[in-house]
Amino acid sequence: MNLTEKDIKLLNSLFENSKKSNRELSKEVGFSKETIAIKINSYLENGTIKNFSLKVNYDILGFKEYNLFIRLKNTSEKSFENIINYLENYNNTTWIGKCFGKYDLKVSIILKDITKINLVINDIYNNFGKNILLIDSLLVVDKYKVTNSFFFNHLFGISNLNKMIVDKSKSNEILNFNLDKIDKYILYEFGKNPKQNYSKIALSLNLTAEAIKYRIKNLEKKQIILGNSIVFNGNKFNKIWCIVLININPEKLLEFKSYLKEKDFLSSYVETIGTKNIAVTFFASNIENLNKDLNNIRDKFSQNIRDFDFLIFFEIYKYPKIPKCILD
Repeated sequence: MNLTEKDIKLLNSLFENSKKSNRELSKEVGFSKETIAIKINSYLENGTIKNFSLKVNYDILGFKEYNLFIRLKNTSEKSFENIINYLENYNNTTWIGKCFGKYDLKVSIILKDITKINLVINDIYNNFGKNILLIDSLLVVDKYKVTNSFFFNHLFGISNLNKMIVDKSKSNEILNFNLDKIDKYILYEFGKNPKQNYSKIALSLNLTAEAIKYRIKNLEKKQIILGNSIVFNGNKFNKIWCIVLININPEKLLEFKSYLKEKDFLSSYVETIGTKNIAVTFFASNIENLNKDLNNIRDKFSQNIRDFDFLIFFEIYKYPKIPKCILD
């Protein structure tokens, strides 16, 4: 993909904060406002970016995240499409990705009552049992991710990478923050398109745009809304997007986390409860680098890794949109 220095600067700015106006982006990047609008539309049309996204702290609202890993069988193009449509419209789904490896799909689900995860899995089996070989579930208990700037530089192969800084999720702060019905609706509608004008949401609620703006600012202040960004299409940048699922000796888990923080390939990792206790996400430039990174992990902790699977992702069907369960 041929991107100019200004293109990369614009994408970086949108990645850091996609809510910026075209006027702000124009001053920052050097394109005219009209060119900014044309550029953003072209990024969406050619698939450079999938869409705009709203970062929401579900933990603070009392939700817990489960990652479901699904292995399919006897799946035709039509049955696969039916499975994806079902998962996309499931009220608690936040993300769906197609992958290659032990599993064919990764699905992120949020629940307030974690005992209902078995009902979710049972619903999927009841609807598509003839096409599903296996569903493994992992409860996410901790998250880490690299800063936006580090991730962006690594994705675009920019060489002046500074030492990685890791952001820890706010999962251990205030939990079960109760939203009123208006805030829930605003969060749900705003999540559909964080670039939309406040007036559209205001009209549906019979409020003013200023009232909507005030409520959104308040959601940001309480760290319910953590920011606005864009969803990149990794395939457009000749990167191999991989998740490694590892069951490592719990006594070595802290050491393993520290090891990961020092590695340039790291995008994020989550600690989980289930058949694996950590899942590492990273991007590799090619198969050789992917193999090297995976071997380094296995060699370093060969005596402590009990199980090891890796998945290569090549399509996203649902990405950070606000699920309907937020309205309950």
